[in-house]
Amino acid sequence: MNQTTLVAVREFRERTRRKGFWALLVLSALAVVAVVVVPGLVSGPDVVHVGVAGPEPRSTVGTLRGAARGAGVEIRVSVLRDDAALERQIKDGTLDAGVDTAGRIVVRTALQAGDVGGTARLVAGVRSSLRLQRGLDESGLDAEGVRAVLEAKPPAVRSLEQVEEGRSARQGTAMVANIVLFVLLQVYGAWVLTGVTEEKSGRVAEVLLAVITPRSLLTGKVIGIGLAALLHAVLLVAAGVVAGAVTGASFLDQLDPAALPAAIVWLMLGYTFYCFVLGAAGSTVSRAEDAQNMAFPILLPVMIVYLVSFGVIFSD
Repeated sequence: MNQTTLVAVREFRERTRRKGFWALLVLSALAVVAVVVVPGLVSGPDVVHVGVAGPEPRSTVGTLRGAARGAGVEIRVSVLRDDAALERQIKDGTLDAGVDTAGRIVVRTALQAGDVGGTARLVAGVRSSLRLQRGLDESGLDAEGVRAVLEAKPPAVRSLEQVEEGRSARQGTAMVANIVLFVLLQVYGAWVLTGVTEEKSGRVAEVLLAVITPRSLLTGKVIGIGLAALLHAVLLVAAGVVAGAVTGASFLDQLDPAALPAAIVWLMLGYTFYCFVLGAAGSTVSRAEDAQNMAFPILLPVMIVYLVSFGVIFSD
């Protein structure tokens, strides 16, 4: 046990002293911060600027706001004196859409069937709402009757199939553990492989094996590099948590705390198994150039299973 501990401390110290390790740490932390921060900066609120032309647009404005709530978009409504002003502001980009005095919806360019933006969703909702309002106006109902119909509460939605509670969070936890394990194997598993090969090619292994058993040497190397990988993972999580706390977009809310222990256990088992296999493979070659050839048949199944696992995670 003392031999294994000495090798583990040596490996951890040597790996964390390298500039490449800290460069990898900084770059990956910046990547995590970008993944957390950039989507919130790019997306922003979905706001649609709409104009209404006509002398009495109050009812139309109310219909627009109701349709916007149903479509999940935010609107800014401007009241214009006539159709000419409405068309002018739509052409110069001040407005995204509008309703003219004839009750027609006006847009700058024709909407396509696959459009899913805020304007397309709003237009779809407004068409249905305006058709209903026009039908009510033509039915002979008074203003109070029309308002009562438009403001009626929608029926409740009953689902025949219920989504399993907590399933999304467990899927998120499994996905994160899957990605972390793959990255650890690609980076630190390769370190174990090349480390064994370098010591063998430099005749260092002969000196070490004179006083340390092969099992202690390989185990200490896996543990030492694993501690460096753990430090890397902790710093990445800390970067993500801090970025989420600053921007208000914390990804920890998407994880299942009850599933984390199982994910951590499987992550450690997978890392340990493949690192021992890679270390054993590295002991069979004498040159660093040959190490990559030995790693390919070992990591190829990892790549295949990694891709297949996403289908398993999100399958019904």
